[in-house]
Amino acid sequence: IESLKRKSADLDQKLLAAEQEYNKWKDCQKYVMKENGVLEGIVFKTNSAEIMPSSLPILNKALEYLKSHPSERYEIGGHCDSRGTAKYNQKLSENRAKSVKQWLVNNGIDQNRLTTVGYSFNKPLVPNTSPANMQKNRRIEFKKISK
Repeated sequence: IESLKRKSADLDQKLLAAEQEYNKWKDCQKYVMKENGVLEGIVFKTNSAEIMPSSLPILNKALEYLKSHPSERYEIGGHCDSRGTAKYNQKLSENRAKSVKQWLVNNGIDQNRLTTVGYSFNKPLVPNTSPANMQKNRRIEFKKISK
């Protein structure tokens, strides 16, 4: 009986740990980083790569995820809407991806785990036909490139 009680207690601890891990990440479902994901909620000053303070909760969750998966490498992709020239948006999207990478590096992630790329407005999620759609196309995406 004592052996069964110990096994039950061990299982309860494992279940509690799994539940805590689930709860930690369930509010991050918008950007689950298993393979690819949009980090919804990362916003920048207009025409700038400066990250707005309102982005910090999402960045902190991404940071936690990366710290808990230290062998994974990611590409950080910056995307823009269709306003502006291709050349301008290319540079802006690159700088925004670099800004996110730098924030993560400054907070403890090895820079060699992260690469950056700017996609300008070449990979929209939705047509750039409304302000709401344009907002969806202004984004940062993470793409797993190795384990």
